[in-house]
Amino acid sequence: MKIRLNYWQLLLLLLPFIAGITLNFKYFTHTVPFTYLLDARVMNFFLTLSMCLMVCYQAYLGINFNNSRPNRSEWFNFNAYIPVVFNVAYLLYEICFTWILPVHNHLSPGPIKKSDLNPTSLVIIVLLIQTAITFLFVNTQYVSKRIKLITDIEQREDAKIDFLNPMRKLLKLSIIVVASSLLISIMVDIITFGVMSK
Repeated sequence: MKIRLNYWQLLLLLLPFIAGITLNFKYFTHTVPFTYLLDARVMNFFLTLSMCLMVCYQAYLGINFNNSRPNRSEWFNFNAYIPVVFNVAYLLYEICFTWILPVHNHLSPGPIKKSDLNPTSLVIIVLLIQTAITFLFVNTQYVSKRIKLITDIEQREDAKIDFLNPMRKLLKLSIIVVASSLLISIMVDIITFGVMSK
């Protein structure tokens, strides 16, 4: 079974991200600590859910294509599974400590709170970077180059339709939505803080 999503179906994967960014628009406007923290947790959960869906779908396409080829790359499969395992684990962590066993943090005085960089944080940062590199550069490029090596024209076109085109659509739509959302978020923050400072 092949899962080929069109642009509208791919947009559904990004809906949690859009919802999270929408919550970010009012994130800084709350004066009530409970509402402030609740919005922050819900926003973070939505962003994590959307990232997990995108990474898993791209890995599904890439790994299925790789396994369909005669000389498959075990390194590619291993590298593609790392972001999947990390994002699923992080999503479960978010669900656990946001909804099941919520941790009640206290707001720190001042505009910036103290951040402790421990070994766990470093591992998460490294895995986030690996996820970004794999999602943006490795998977789609690998599939594209392997498809070019297919000599049979019909098989090459089928591989493009089944694997490469959905991966390119996902990548393009992800970049457009993320860039647009961040730009709108920055503009809203500038307008909000500009009005609040007057």
